[in-house]
Amino acid sequence: MGYIYDILVNFSSKTLYEFFEWDKEDNIEHLRKIPIFKINTNDFLDFKNNIVKVDKLFLEKIKNKTEIFTNTEVGVIEYCAIFTDGMDLVIIEFDSEGVGYLKSSMLLDEYEDTLDESELLDLFEINYEVVKLNNNPYHFETRFQLEILDYIDNEIKLLLKRKNFNKLSYLYYEWFNKKEPDINEVIENLKNISKEEFNKKHIKLYELIKLSNKNKQI
Repeated sequence: MGYIYDILVNFSSKTLYEFFEWDKEDNIEHLRKIPIFKINTNDFLDFKNNIVKVDKLFLEKIKNKTEIFTNTEVGVIEYCAIFTDGMDLVIIEFDSEGVGYLKSSMLLDEYEDTLDESELLDLFEINYEVVKLNNNPYHFETRFQLEILDYIDNEIKLLLKRKNFNKLSYLYYEWFNKKEPDINEVIENLKNISKEEFNKKHIKLYELIKLSNKNKQI
């Protein structure tokens, strides 16, 4: 185990945002110090791509070792560490049960410096289990695309909750360019829109929904 100093992080529980997708409204945090572990590539891919749970021994090893700058003092993050295979890295925060529920990438210059420093580390073996595979259909989408897909998905769920079948049929027509008399068929097909490969139709539907909601508020 080694330590990395003075880095910025952008934790998210939903997806791992790369540095170029960070937004000024994100909760960017400044870490003073954080432990780093070099693990084999197979394990690293589990840590980066899936939800893993580490054992209690590892939790104790990293407990209160991550220091964070606050407005008035230096605080601690109870369970947090950087994991790398020497070619890539991910920062993970764990809960008290050892489940890695928050992840962050790094800014490019800090990322490259950290990988350089990791060359001096020996491989470290961690006992863990994969508790959830990454079945996120948005995994390879950009942040902008993810927000559009989320917006569409949430709109469909809201319309279902309110039983607004007229608007659901309207959205179905806009997407598929045909009418469907069976509302159950409409609903099932609309649910799958956000699972399809992102394309210009998603943007068009997103803008249409936003416009309709805006007009409703006026």
